[in-house]
Formats: sequence, C-alpha cells, structure tokens
Amino acid sequence: MVLEAVMLCIDNSAYARDGDLVPSRLAVQEEVAGLIAGAKTSMHQENAVGVLTYGEERVSVHLSPTNDMGAVLSALHGLRCGGDSDFVRGIQIAQLALKHRMNKNQKQRIIAFVGSPIKTPEKQLVTLGKQLKKNNVALDLISFGEVDHNAQRLKLLNEAVDSNGT
Repeated sequence: MVLEAVMLCIDNSAYARDGDLVPSRLAVQEEVAGLIAGAKTSMHQENAVGVLTYGEERVSVHLSPTNDMGAVLSALHGLRCGGDSDFVRGIQIAQLALKHRMNKNQKQRIIAFVGSPIKTPEKQLVTLGKQLKKNNVALDLISFGEVDHNAQRLKLLNEAVDSNGT
C-alpha cells in the first residue's frame, strides 16, 4: 500500500454539459471521482484526496488534500459547468496544491479528467510532462468525449511524464 496525496482535476467546462454520457459528462466525472476518492482513502488511512476544477472562468481548488471522505464528496457535489477548460493551468495548480501537502512522505499523484478539446500546443504539454516528472508527480489521465481530438496530445504528455512504465 502506497501512502499518497491525490488531486482530482475535474473538467467542468461547457463541454461537461453534453448529454452523450447519461445524465451529463460532469455528473459522470463526479461519480467516478467519488469512487476513486473512496478507493484511495480506504487503501491507507493517511492517504489524502483533493478536488480541483479547471473550467468556467478560472481554475478553482475546491478542497485541499484531506483524508475526510465526507469533505471530498461535499466538494464534488454541486459543481457548475461553463466556459473554456484550461487544462495546463489546472495541472500546474494541482501540482502546487500537492507541494503544500501536510505529510511530505506521501507520494504525489494527479488524476485528471479530460472531456473537452485540449487547445494547448504539443510542445507546452511535453514541457509540462517533464516538469511533473522532475518533481516526482504521477499523472493519470481519464479521457472521454473528445477522444479523437486529444489522443495525440495526451499521448505526448503521458510519454513525457512516464518513468519506466509506472
């Protein structure tokens, strides 16, 4: 069992309103994020989970990493969607939130939901990936919706972060 601090990055841009997933992309993200948070907190009592959104007008940290599952579910409930997504800034702020975690022995992990087109240039994504790798931050990507549009960009980001297939 690994002791880790996790930031869940939710895509609450205007694309999250789409009804291609029932009832909406945002509701599905909330449900899956709740399941992931429950699994992480039950793995080890000192694991911490935080919640961040990167849609609407700005990136918002709704909850700093905590081991209180009730607070996580409360932060996930009632998220609003709108505006454009800022994926790169969301990942950067998640990294900053993890840097200020209470227990420095926890491994850092970002789990990002991607449901809207990523407009960031590929070179900037590779730079972001290298920065995450340098700071020992693991990145898990959950892509849905705009999969074809984002596939190449997310693959480049994943390859830049990936350290020996872990």
